[in-house]
Amino acid sequence: MKVGIIAVYTDHQRRGAHHRGVLQPQIGPLIAALLPPGIDIHICNDTWDDPDWNRHYDLLFLSCLHSDFDRARQISHYWRRRGAKTVLGGNFASNYPQLCAPHFDAVVVGDPESTVPRLWTDFTHGDLQPLYVCGPYDPKQTPTPRYDLVLDQQVMPVSVETSRGCPFTCEFCALTALGTRYQTRPAAAVVADIAAARNCQSRFAFWPRRNIAGFYDNNIGGSKKHLIELCDALPPVGLYWGVCTAFNSLRDDDTLARLARAGCRCLFVGLESFNPAALDAMGKRQNVI
Repeated sequence: MKVGIIAVYTDHQRRGAHHRGVLQPQIGPLIAALLPPGIDIHICNDTWDDPDWNRHYDLLFLSCLHSDFDRARQISHYWRRRGAKTVLGGNFASNYPQLCAPHFDAVVVGDPESTVPRLWTDFTHGDLQPLYVCGPYDPKQTPTPRYDLVLDQQVMPVSVETSRGCPFTCEFCALTALGTRYQTRPAAAVVADIAAARNCQSRFAFWPRRNIAGFYDNNIGGSKKHLIELCDALPPVGLYWGVCTAFNSLRDDDTLARLARAGCRCLFVGLESFNPAALDAMGKRQNVI
């Protein structure tokens, strides 16, 4: 059985260029870890390189943002003509499943943890359903991603998710459209993922990358309790890392001190505007001038 997972990407300048930057899609390793062992799985980060059009797939998972949908349906059409069943997930699929349905054999709404195993069972029994909707998020269902399958598509191979979602409702954010939710993972599970990613480093020439990580949270500061637990667990790991957070995290000296002791060296925050009226209009009440 041959399974493909493609994180679809469209160059916003429409020049066909790729984006081999620090942030690379992490959905492929997660979906791969949710599938049974013994399957021939190939992951393609379209940000990094084009799909291999000569490959044969029995089942192809696709994930895309709104801007990538046209390319996703084109890729789906190509492999459907070659006999594969195709599945679409991601933000666009979750918001507009009815628009996606004609172009894919199945559409997934929401998280993969509770949908991919069901979808795989149905596929192997020849009973693939057109729509799969996720159940409540359970961090215990989140496995350690298959980092080994994307080692040649990562600038920063130690890439870990410690939380999912954001508690804020900024008007412009795609997460707000999906519904406000903020789920956290146990600090022990995060440390285990870091160890697994480090164990996959033998294919990299630059050994210092073992000590540099990117946390792929939408907002690591969404729960102060979770952030404190995580920061207390990370110093023994000996890791330098960066992450996204909201501006309110930077206004707390104790939080900043904990982040620094835990190895955080880079924080990405959204300011958007210094105009209080504009901030209020976009619902960004956590940014206080």
